Amino acid sequence: MDIKEYERIVHKYQDLVLRVAMANINHLEDAKDITQDVFVKLFKQDEFIDETHLKAWLIRVTVNQCHSLFRRHFRKNRMDVDFEYELASKEHITVKHELELLKPKERVYVYLHYIEGYTYKEIGQMLNKNEYTVASSIRRSLKKLKMVLSEETL
Repeated sequence: MDIKEYERIVHKYQDLVLRVAMANINHLEDAKDITQDVFVKLFKQDEFIDETHLKAWLIRVTVNQCHSLFRRHFRKNRMDVDFEYELASKEHITVKHELELLKPKERVYVYLHYIEGYTYKEIGQMLNKNEYTVASSIRRSLKKLKMVLSEETL
């Protein structure tokens, strides 16, 4: 891949990669680091990734990087509570807060389906999961959110 093509891809997909990372780990600086790592991996790829599979590859690598970061932090028993948000409205803050109630894997499924608009099948292909697994995980996550939110209003 030449530099021009690489720059075009970075420009086109950097916001998507950052949003997926933020949806997964909720920490802006770590999400920026992961975004950079994902594009470094892309640049170092020996084989050219077909444009039709590129978006799925970027999302899969981003999610894997987030999981790796989460495991490293978990092993160190360090919980980072310094969440940074660049959100424009109260609705976004509420949605962000509600998504934080979910585990990282649950959050990714919900984010990709409801925020990014992917189908269960597309999410399954991106994350190497069965579409029915994705659908049931999203249903469980929504039930969990509904239960927690109804408890908060009582």
